[in-house]
Amino acid sequence: MIIHRTDHQARGGWKMVQTELATYRKIGNDLPPSDWLMKCDCDTFWLHDAILKYVNNNEEVSLIGNTCINKELIAWTQGGCYFVRAGAADKLELDTERLEAQMARTFREWHRKPGECCNEDLCVFLAVLRAKLPVELRYYYNDSLIHFCERKNEMIKLAQATEGVHVY
Repeated sequence: MIIHRTDHQARGGWKMVQTELATYRKIGNDLPPSDWLMKCDCDTFWLHDAILKYVNNNEEVSLIGNTCINKELIAWTQGGCYFVRAGAADKLELDTERLEAQMARTFREWHRKPGECCNEDLCVFLAVLRAKLPVELRYYYNDSLIHFCERKNEMIKLAQATEGVHVY
């Protein structure tokens, strides 16, 4: 496993989306096309490696993500942790204006002004779909990891229970 950091701090907005997509391309070009890039937030607590084993054995899709469903019952991948195939990285669109227009068409509740913070997970998901690449949505957040935003109280309890424990 190799950990890369982006040039810009990722705190939301279109600059973050462009930075992530450009980073996927940069790293993806240095890897075999069948390898995976994993995007994982710092507020993610790993419980088990089952999803990593699943992803490593999957040869059919270009994006694997945890299922997120909005009020309109449209599904996409939640952004705490998802996986992009290295060979797909070059095919992802960097035109964030087109991605924003697609979000506005797809989601009636999308009422953001240009330049406001956007859902980078949704942008990456739509970029993969625009490239006509296969996607798989799964539920793995409770089995393999916990995302702090979704389960804040459980994360705090886990952090308190592991205080003083060093994981290598």
